[in-house]
Amino acid sequence: MRVNYDRNTDSLTLILQERPVRETDKIGPGVVADFAADGTLIALKVERASLRVDAPGLVEFVDHGLAAAPTYSAAA
Repeated sequence: MRVNYDRNTDSLTLILQERPVRETDKIGPGVVADFAADGTLIALKVERASLRVDAPGLVEFVDHGLAAAPTYSAAA
């Protein structure tokens, strides 16, 4: 899984799987979903991210599956 923030296009993309995109659907205002040939969701894109997401260039990862879940932050 990978998260990309593109300052030039102001878009935030969550890539769940690195697979070819078969279909792209707008699923809400400013939100686009990419699907593989078998219908699996493989990516979500938030357009105009700076208007929709707090600090789109900062990603925080929290793994709740661990007993003492560490938090990782990285500026993009």
